[in-house]
Amino acid sequence: IYMHKSKDTELHFVHAFAANDPESTEFVINSVKELYPHTHAVAIVLSTRADRIYRSKQLVMMLKEVDFDHLYLIGEQTNTIYSYALNNKLDKKKITDCGWVTGLKLTNSAVKLPAKEILMMGIGNIGGNGGVIVEYYKKRNIKNV
Repeated sequence: IYMHKSKDTELHFVHAFAANDPESTEFVINSVKELYPHTHAVAIVLSTRADRIYRSKQLVMMLKEVDFDHLYLIGEQTNTIYSYALNNKLDKKKITDCGWVTGLKLTNSAVKLPAKEILMMGIGNIGGNGGVIVEYYKKRNIKNV
C-alpha cells in the first residue's frame, strides 16, 4: 500500500493487480476496506489488456457486488469495458474511461472525488498500464505500510 498526497487529499494506493481472478480480487478489496474504514471514498482502478478482455468483464461483474465510490478504467480497449459496465447496470456517474493514463492524470482525476482520504485499489492486469501506475505510486510513496 502506497501513500501519496495530492493537494489536500491523501491517497492510499493498493496494488492488487496480481489478484487477477474475481473471487480473490473481491476478497482483497473487502479485506483492505476493513483495514481502512476511516477513508472517505473507495476508488477502483481496473487495468485492462486487449488480450484479457474476458477477465476484465468478469471483474466488472464482480464489482456489482462491491461497494465503491468510483471506477477508473485504464489501459487497452477501455471503451469496450465501459460499454460492458453500462450494459450490466453499473452507474455511469461512477465510471471514468481514462484509456491509457499516466499516474499524474489518474491522481488528478481521483482527487476530484469529494473526499479528504481515498482508498484506491488497482485491480486487473499488472501488464501494460497497471505497471505504469504501480511505479508512479511506488516512487511517490510517503509512508511504508
